[in-house]
Amino acid sequence: MHSVRDRILADVFGEDGYNRPGSDACAGPVLLDSFTSIPAFAIALSEQEAERLRAHPDVRSVSTDELHAPTRNGGTDNNPDNGVK
Repeated sequence: MHSVRDRILADVFGEDGYNRPGSDACAGPVLLDSFTSIPAFAIALSEQEAERLRAHPDVRSVSTDELHAPTRNGGTDNNPDNGVK
């Protein structure tokens, strides 16, 4: 998985065109995390960089992280007292 990820990122941004975890660089895309259970990774990008990545033929999708408000009790039921009496 990482070899595919690294190839795609090198194709889009160049071999040294993105920052790896622990890098002190502050400009350009920053690889944040890779996932082993699914072929995906998290990367901090500008909108323009995201469009470049999205255009690569081996990239299935690029999506934006969205914040969601936490639910009162994990969303498992609608009991306002969470089962505590």
